[in-house]
Amino acid sequence: MTDKIDRYGPLGFYHLAEDFCRAAVHSASLESPKPRLHYNLVLYHLDKHSIELTLKAVAPV
Repeated sequence: MTDKIDRYGPLGFYHLAEDFCRAAVHSASLESPKPRLHYNLVLYHLDKHSIELTLKAVAPV
């Protein structure tokens, strides 16, 4: 058994952040004129998680 912990590197976190951001932008463009209940909370969560991952990518270890 190895003691090495699998973690994303900075570039991996950045790519994940990009994916979350793209998902939020794409989901926002699909929003119909008739808003669904709490739909914006999903978009805010995707945006927030994208920002969090970006900060993890640039934060010193």
